[in-house]
Amino acid sequence: MIFVFKITLTFGEGWAKYMNKSELMDIISSRGGEALFHYPKKFLEDREIVIYALKKLRFFNEQSYSYKPFLSLMPKDIRKDREIVNLAVSFAASNYKYVHKDLQDDKYILVKAINNQRIYFDDWDKPVEEPIFHTSLRLQKDEKILEKAIYKSSRPSLLLKGIDDK
Repeated sequence: MIFVFKITLTFGEGWAKYMNKSELMDIISSRGGEALFHYPKKFLEDREIVIYALKKLRFFNEQSYSYKPFLSLMPKDIRKDREIVNLAVSFAASNYKYVHKDLQDDKYILVKAINNQRIYFDDWDKPVEEPIFHTSLRLQKDEKILEKAIYKSSRPSLLLKGIDDK
């Protein structure tokens, strides 16, 4: 009698370092994009895997104590990639804070982040993480952007502070 079976158990903590790209993509496909962060950091530098994980992210609550913005866990080189940044801010506006400085002055990315911003009213003691506060003064003073930011803000009074009646 011959028995054939697939071993799916882990053998110690170091087993993941032997994974290949396709195995990780299968895991991401079944468990969601968040699974990327439970495997070796070498995969965080692979552009194709990062994009795939972003597309497979599941629903979340940004106000949850366990939530961390996707870009906050990425290396700097990945935060410079325009396509990855666009996908990340499309998923959650809280990612905008972690966009590389070279892209934080990009009007298109800022507007995308503001449009995808969720309004939360529950915790006034939490710091404000709205995208408008993490961009250049030039974009903060742009009337059209400021108008969108006020509309999507959970605390519009903070945006209006110091602005004259005009």
